[in-house]
Amino acid sequence: PITNIRYAVQLYQMKIARGLFDLESTQALLDNILSQTTRIGALLARFRPIVSSKSKEEFFSIKECAGDVINDLSNRLALQSISHSIEGDSPIEIYGDKVQFSQVFYNLVLNSMQAMTKAGDIKIKLFQDRNQISLYFSDTGPGILPENQQKVFEPFFSTKDPTADNGGEGLGLFIVWNIIKMFNGTIVVDSRYHNGAKFIIKIPVQEVNKNEPRINN
Repeated sequence: PITNIRYAVQLYQMKIARGLFDLESTQALLDNILSQTTRIGALLARFRPIVSSKSKEEFFSIKECAGDVINDLSNRLALQSISHSIEGDSPIEIYGDKVQFSQVFYNLVLNSMQAMTKAGDIKIKLFQDRNQISLYFSDTGPGILPENQQKVFEPFFSTKDPTADNGGEGLGLFIVWNIIKMFNGTIVVDSRYHNGAKFIIKIPVQEVNKNEPRINN
């Protein structure tokens, strides 16, 4: 966006030098700058979960965390006729910043909504096997091409329109990857799933005293 603003201003300066500027071109320049600054705000908002200096660490239920996000987005999901389900035991807990981890579900759900456009299904499944938690997130969208399955977690990689207001900067899955990494976990695309897109998240269970939550400032 900053590059777009710079070129737009330089082009306008050239018009001034040639005496070609008018009210219409001035308005177009201002509209362009406003649009790009809106995109900058969106970019910063997407990065905020992984750069915040304040966090509250505690034990929280992953299922409840996912349920809260689905509830927040329920109206938008209903408008797109997208059904959803969450399977798994509520006691499955991890230790860390719940608000930060919520962004994992926000980004995955919003990514699926953009991919499916209208009508579809989102499924979240949770399992715990000894010291590892497995989280499966799937949708019935168009899926991810094999050649892109390794690229989707790279910053600024996107197959969406980069000028769209609802995403397209290629940061959603990159932020998901970073947050999962903060929880010492991993996330990969399930290449064997062919009914849409499916992500497999693995997170080790941390042994922390539940009576001593930590607050980082």
